[in-house]
Amino acid sequence: MSPSPPPAGASWGAALVRASGGGRRLAPRPGRPADAALRSPRFAHHLVSHAGERYHGFGDKSGGTDKRGRHLAMGTTDALGYDAETSDPLYKHIPFCLSVRPERGGAAVGVFYDNLSRGLFDLGQTIDAYHGDFIRFEASDGDLDCYVLFGPSVPQVVANFTALTGRTSFRPRWAISYSGSTMQYTDAPDAGVRLLGFLDALKEHDLPCGSFQMSSGYTMIGDKRYVFHWNRDKFPEPEAVTAKFAEAGVHLVANIKPALLNDHPKFAEVQGFGGFVRDSDAPDSPQTTQFWGGDGAYLDFTNPATTRWWMANVTKELLERGIGSTWNDNNEFEIWDDAAVCDVNGQGGTMATLRPVQTHLMIRASHLAQVAHAPDKRPYLISRSGGPGLQRYVQTWSGDNRTSWKTLRWNLRMGHGFSLSGLFDYGHDVGGFAGPRPEPELLMRWIEQAVWWPRFTIHSWNDDGSVTEPWTYPELLPQVKAALDWRERLVPRGGRPAPGSR
Repeated sequence: MSPSPPPAGASWGAALVRASGGGRRLAPRPGRPADAALRSPRFAHHLVSHAGERYHGFGDKSGGTDKRGRHLAMGTTDALGYDAETSDPLYKHIPFCLSVRPERGGAAVGVFYDNLSRGLFDLGQTIDAYHGDFIRFEASDGDLDCYVLFGPSVPQVVANFTALTGRTSFRPRWAISYSGSTMQYTDAPDAGVRLLGFLDALKEHDLPCGSFQMSSGYTMIGDKRYVFHWNRDKFPEPEAVTAKFAEAGVHLVANIKPALLNDHPKFAEVQGFGGFVRDSDAPDSPQTTQFWGGDGAYLDFTNPATTRWWMANVTKELLERGIGSTWNDNNEFEIWDDAAVCDVNGQGGTMATLRPVQTHLMIRASHLAQVAHAPDKRPYLISRSGGPGLQRYVQTWSGDNRTSWKTLRWNLRMGHGFSLSGLFDYGHDVGGFAGPRPEPELLMRWIEQAVWWPRFTIHSWNDDGSVTEPWTYPELLPQVKAALDWRERLVPRGGRPAPGSR
């Protein structure tokens, strides 16, 4: 039974709560229970689907490599603890479909839709007796700009796609080695001490490590996180900690986020130069939206002043303190109002088609700051989200996966989708990020797979407060050390190869 229309001044959300007995059975989503982004598509583009044709690509999508028979949402979301077999969408927006025809000897062709508004691919899930088999791409805004990329082989199609969107960034050698990380260290009251304890454990167990990825706990005030703010109780002297890591040859990579909570110490400063995405109903005010820890506003990187501000803060708060690399995180730009206003270099625009663009410009600003600070060094950056071309600047990964054997199984297949989308420099959180601490065999099998991935990072936020580390299970240390040592043998060491060697 449909609820009666709400009285004047009330909302459909309130009516649904009343109709469901106070929300026990049916309640509106907090924040925006109804949203203009769910309107009909601006356009739809249909292509004939052939029997046996397989569809690959699409970025970081869950499930098997062949997406035939599925609906895939084009958009980005913060998918904490996602199901690696079924969840959709995830963190990236890559509207690229790689079609393979087995009956033609594996001939392949790519179709890239240069449209970054929310949309979807229907890859044969819809059956229509009048029109035959087809696939469909639809978008909620923007234009129908379509590139057809010919092969005939799969590697040729993917090479042509990256020729169009950008080749993979050339990272430093140290970024190939094992990288440590966990939420628990920097969230802890004695975060600096915990980080230095990681160095002691590496030395004690004689384990190779090239870097450590610092989660956002170093920015916390209470239980909230404020980008570019150092908690001086946890880190009385950040430079002393970074110096110890430099002495140990372990590079620090710091987590940074593209939104400021409403009570951020620098909020008024950014608002003063118009550095936030603005409200569609009040264009002189920041667009207030949900973020981690409360309401906040996203930075508008289409405004050159925001880029300059970001670069200055990356330089002052990180690079000049001895942290040479950035981990660009929580950058899906989940602003649900498509009409939210952006600067676009003074020309004006809306978020409808700009979410992955904002992410890309954030990454680029971090990259420019690192290159300006250390022009003689190859930069290293990480990003969780992005659109076509993110590989030009960053290494990426499959986000906040969940600890389970199922995740390990399907993350492997998700990796195929990364590679077939031109995202060659990728990985997964080894051991699982969210959920229980991995059991010994699961952790060991994960590590055995991960030594072959471009990104090899053990990262965790375990429910019981424990930390997943190479030494989590002492009985596994010999096997873990052998795996890490094998990884080190794969790291190029530079110099001219000896005669007859490869």
